[in-house]
Amino acid sequence: HAPTWQLWLRTNGVLLGAAAVVAVLSLTVLLLLGSHLYLVSLNTTTWEFMSRHRISYIKHCGADENPFDRGTLRNLWGFFCVWEPVVWEHVYFKQGNDPI
Repeated sequence: HAPTWQLWLRTNGVLLGAAAVVAVLSLTVLLLLGSHLYLVSLNTTTWEFMSRHRISYIKHCGADENPFDRGTLRNLWGFFCVWEPVVWEHVYFKQGNDPI
């Protein structure tokens, strides 16, 4: 508690500035987390998402189509819970058994 706003701002200015910096950085981290969770839920990489018109193995797919997409929950489960390698040719050509 301070008798005037100027005194309060002088004593708490660094704390207020630090809180503003933390808020901006937290917002940035949350936006990055959200965008990466979205990409994981689609089972795609940033490169595939941004440059799909240049990549030969997804160029023939439609705008909303991804040959590696298995549905949101299965994509998240595969990313966070399955630790075995997946042969991409089997996923791409829809051959073999799905480990999930």
